[in-house]
Formats: sequence, C-alpha cells, structure tokens
Amino acid sequence: MIEIPANRFCDRERNYCLQIKRSQSLQIFNPAKRKLMENNNIKIQPNTFPKDNTFDNFENRIESKLKEILNLEDNWDGENSKSISEITAERTKKFLMELKKNLVKKYTQIPETPLILPGPNRSIDVHWRKKSYDLLVNLPMEPTAHITLAGDINNKSVIKLSITEDEEIEVLASWLNIAIQT
Repeated sequence: MIEIPANRFCDRERNYCLQIKRSQSLQIFNPAKRKLMENNNIKIQPNTFPKDNTFDNFENRIESKLKEILNLEDNWDGENSKSISEITAERTKKFLMELKKNLVKKYTQIPETPLILPGPNRSIDVHWRKKSYDLLVNLPMEPTAHITLAGDINNKSVIKLSITEDEEIEVLASWLNIAIQT
C-alpha cells in the first residue's frame, strides 16, 4: 500500500485512489498502480458532505475541496506526482458550476457534490458514484485539452465523451438528470 501522510491526504481520497477502476477509455494510471487498486479490498467510503444540497452549498463544497487539492505539494502520492495548478482548479470549478447551472435551469435538479480528487498528470478527477449511476470526468491541466468523461446508468446507458468546456454541457446535463432520477 502507498504510504500517504494523513495530514496531506485524507483516508477517503487515499482509499478511493487505490480502489477505483477506470473505464478502458480513461485507463491513465500505470499498470503497477492499476494492479494495486484492483487488488485492494478497501471499500469506497460514502461522500461525507451533508445532504443539504442548495446551490450555494454546492459551490462552497467545490471551493473547499479545490483549496485542499491546491495545498497538496509535489510528490503528494509518494510517486513523484506534481502538484495541481490553480488554472486546473479554476477550470474544474467553472465546469462544475456550468453543469450545475444547466441542471438547475432546465431540470430543477441539484445533484450531490461529487468527489473531487487530484488526477494523473496534474489533472483533476470529478466522480459521482451512486448505486444507480457512475460518472467520472477528467479535467486536464492544459486549458485547451479536451475534458474526458465516462459514465453509466445501471450498467446500461453508457456515455463516453471528449469535450471542450463549452461543448455538449447540455448533453451531459441531460444524461446526469436521467441518472439522478433513477
């Protein structure tokens, strides 16, 4: 198991990073890391945010988590990973707020706050994992790079996209609205 000091990275995120299996389109960890995650029997702990899902609370939770991620130093995972840039954090916040605004405006839905974690190559992973649906979004460090996402509803309705920040947010919001209602 990777040793990560508790004061630099909380247990929930460490367990999540060691456990999660990515879809084939998002297999971006090295084979040794992937094998470690697959062999690890630690269960993902549920989201610890309170259930009060108001719009302001969503934004505050996102900001709080992004600040925590920005405080990670180089080598935060013990594998020489670089720290996350403020540009990537701001891109993540903008993406999530646009998605949230679209959901509220068109569907009057406010989803639970997703897990927000440092990803590979200085990217940020945003993950909604519920009983009925799973959605993983990876926001790369490069501002012009496409955002990749993969998800499924009850292992049936699958979505895999590579989008820019302004593209297809409505498609994603529509899909997430259906997922929330299942």
